[in-house]
Amino acid sequence: MKSFKQYIIEQQDPTNEVLVHGDKMIIGVEHGSPFSIKDKNLIDKIKTHGRSHGFFYEGKPGIDIPQPALGLKDVKDYTGGFDEIRDQNIKQSRTVKPHHLSILFSNVDANWNQGIGKHFESGSVHDGIHSWARSHFGDFVTPEHVSHMLSVASEGTGKNFLDMAKQTPARKGKEFLSGLEKIAWPDDWASKKRTTGPEKLVDQETRERDSNLLGMGPGVYIIGGGHLDSIRKQLST
Repeated sequence: MKSFKQYIIEQQDPTNEVLVHGDKMIIGVEHGSPFSIKDKNLIDKIKTHGRSHGFFYEGKPGIDIPQPALGLKDVKDYTGGFDEIRDQNIKQSRTVKPHHLSILFSNVDANWNQGIGKHFESGSVHDGIHSWARSHFGDFVTPEHVSHMLSVASEGTGKNFLDMAKQTPARKGKEFLSGLEKIAWPDDWASKKRTTGPEKLVDQETRERDSNLLGMGPGVYIIGGGHLDSIRKQLST
């Protein structure tokens, strides 16, 4: 038996759902679109719960922040970001794992101009990844952390991303990361057997991220709708 209630809001878009798990309400939103909730009673329940325990967003404030149906118009309407809380825990533990760095090759187009690109202005791609990782997690991140991640990412691809990153100029960083993203998130990723290094890394990151979210305190958590499938799998095991 599943330990949560599931509300299907839009039948034609199964990613638009609200999962109620204990004292958490997890709302899936298609990136770039306002969430459309037809059930007025559910809207009231979400608003009441959020006002009592807080509204939380994923990642960094971006295009998914405004959610007029819930009275959310700006980042100031949120308590904060649940990913930021997790990142802070990683900083305090001073333990960064290869899959933590794999967030760099997810949503590359959307994130490049949100601060990532500035780390790839000189040196090599390897240098750029290291610069970003230090700024994101802390000065304890070493070049060896980056090398380890790239070695793991190379597995099963027939490529040596570590050598490529050291030999590729930083100005081609977006192209390099987009190449990793295509392997990690192919068009058929939902049904494809995940065997390559990039695929395994983002799967590890997703599982840890979902576990972290499910272990957080009460509140309303707004996430990309595509994450609901992996959260469902964790809840049903």
